[in-house]
Amino acid sequence: MTAGVHGIWRARPGTREDLQGLSSLLGEAVCCSDGADGWWVVERCLPTAQVRVEAAVRHHRDIGHPVPQAWFRLGWSVHASADLGLYQRQRTLLLGHDLTGSDELAEWALSPALQVEEAHDAWRALLKGVLRRTPSEEDAGGPVPIWIATLPGVRDGLGRSPVWQGLGRHFHAQDLGSARRAHGASWEPHVAPLLPRHLLYAALLPQAVQEALGQCAPAAEALRRALLDEGFQWREHVDIIDGGPVLERWPEGR
Repeated sequence: MTAGVHGIWRARPGTREDLQGLSSLLGEAVCCSDGADGWWVVERCLPTAQVRVEAAVRHHRDIGHPVPQAWFRLGWSVHASADLGLYQRQRTLLLGHDLTGSDELAEWALSPALQVEEAHDAWRALLKGVLRRTPSEEDAGGPVPIWIATLPGVRDGLGRSPVWQGLGRHFHAQDLGSARRAHGASWEPHVAPLLPRHLLYAALLPQAVQEALGQCAPAAEALRRALLDEGFQWREHVDIIDGGPVLERWPEGR
């Protein structure tokens, strides 16, 4: 259990009994083949003795097998000429599989009734539970895994992503909503092979795309703060769909 400003929070692995509640939080049906398939939930223990599931996340181990996942790595290219007195840094994007093999936290779900600081407490408790109680490869004498967490990127009021509208849709014409309905929640890794593999200059993309890269949705700010509190950092990877930042938690010394 974790004591927060707004109550006592308890993180635990999800069970089949939680599936209905998870579906309600996510706004879509959750189907699991074995137990609760990596789901973790956090409950708030109220003074009235009520216990409510307020947030959830799914833990995916050793991602990228058998279908590779991809991310954009943001970098810089310098164009300079001492003779002409010119110097310019250009933001770049490069598609890659750098984070393959990581343990991923994904499919974040939060009760809309929580205020910002309550949400922060809930996320902190949930992250502490997953990170400290989930067995790692180190327990079996193997390497400590890298953890990653992808934050939702910027969307407009209709759910459209500037990054997808200005980049992704040139290579896969469906909008995000129809693509998810047609292909399911796991459609995103299958999009990566359609995207360009050469270096992209951000300056050639619409201004809205440039501004959205690496920015998380305002509603995810409490989650971003909680991840930073638990040792996650942004190392310039972004999601290929909406440009949301991919935060990473590396073992010490790496």
